[in-house]
Amino acid sequence: MRTLPIVTAALLLAGPLQAQTGWHAALEAGDLRFSGTSADTSSEGPGSFRPYRPTAAALRFERGGERLRIGMGLVYASGPVALASPDVTLSVEGTPLTLLELAPTVSWRVLRLGNGSLRMSGGPIIDRWSWDVAPTRWRVGGELAAQLEGSLGGSAALVVRAGIAHTASVFDQEDLPPGFALRRTWRRSLTAGIALGR
Repeated sequence: MRTLPIVTAALLLAGPLQAQTGWHAALEAGDLRFSGTSADTSSEGPGSFRPYRPTAAALRFERGGERLRIGMGLVYASGPVALASPDVTLSVEGTPLTLLELAPTVSWRVLRLGNGSLRMSGGPIIDRWSWDVAPTRWRVGGELAAQLEGSLGGSAALVVRAGIAHTASVFDQEDLPPGFALRRTWRRSLTAGIALGR
């Protein structure tokens, strides 16, 4: 947690070093997929309690040029918990997990593609998980993402973003049934939306 102010300060200081800086804002929606999180150790089976495919909405702000940008993302997602295995997935309805995430990022252009570009981004994430049947919990981790941007004319662009994030388990041990152990949470995301820049 101590490194977060250092990273944030470095990102903010990087902006004035660029020429032709501007602001970019994107509104995105998509799906989150989780793995890890917990494991059934009583029978060494493949079962795992985890968040189950919540729909996410994200608002992202960036400042910078075409090559390098700094920014901040705000992510909201809500969905059920499920007991997942290769053969069957049992969703627990009525007790959704809700995620609010703050994500400082640095993004850089990897490749120019006609009137668009391929960008990579990375940075820390701060997650707030709330659940009706358990206390609110906070998790800190990191995310790496790839982003395709294609111009729609003027200042608008279509954005498609795929990311992978890693934190401690979103659960505490007392949230799990006997025989289940905590595992680190991996999250894959795929979102699309519209970005505006100037």
